[in-house]
Amino acid sequence: TLRMAFQKVFLFSALIASALAARLSIKREVSNVVARRPAREETGERTQVADCYDNYQGSGAQFHATDYVPSLRSYNWDNRISSCCFTGIWILYGEEDYNEYSTGAANWWAFGVNNCMDVPSQFNNEASSLRLTGAPDDY
Repeated sequence: TLRMAFQKVFLFSALIASALAARLSIKREVSNVVARRPAREETGERTQVADCYDNYQGSGAQFHATDYVPSLRSYNWDNRISSCCFTGIWILYGEEDYNEYSTGAANWWAFGVNNCMDVPSQFNNEASSLRLTGAPDDY
């Protein structure tokens, strides 16, 4: 009977160990799926883009930006922006060089995926520089 008791304890211990091992294995697999960052091929490229216009509601001449623009004057776009369509996160500044020499100057930011909007009335035709935040190909 002592031998039978040891066999039952051994069998019970093996059963518990097997159940715990299976549980840990399942938990690890689920954790890997949840924590895994999608590959670029799965999500598609997420390039930051700003298409700005010199009239409200996305009309008029267009300025297309995919990188920092320290001087909109260099493109004949100083103080001309009235509306934009944003993909990513963008900041527009009232002065050249991102308000570096005039830290109290106006600025306005917007974000989204093809998020089109008019510039707020107090910032209409005020932008002199603009830039994206973060990496240009991922936001």
